[in-house]
Amino acid sequence: MADIVITYRCKCMVAEESFNVRPRRKSEDVVEWVQGPVTAGLVAAHRRRSPWCDSPATDYVKIPAPDSAPFLGGEPKLDS
Repeated sequence: MADIVITYRCKCMVAEESFNVRPRRKSEDVVEWVQGPVTAGLVAAHRRRSPWCDSPATDYVKIPAPDSAPFLGGEPKLDS
């Protein structure tokens, strides 16, 4: 499984940054996936980039939803 690239921006940042997270499993609840690996990845990526930031929230987080993905956070299906 290829990782999904999540993009985010915080008030302390001039531009968007991104991090990788594993795709959501078919049987995995989207809320559990966002609250688990997506949030953990976001916190780790932001701490590495901006350890001094004390903002309680990001401006936004973008989870890609390509037409070829079977569900939000799912691994896109490639044409063979």
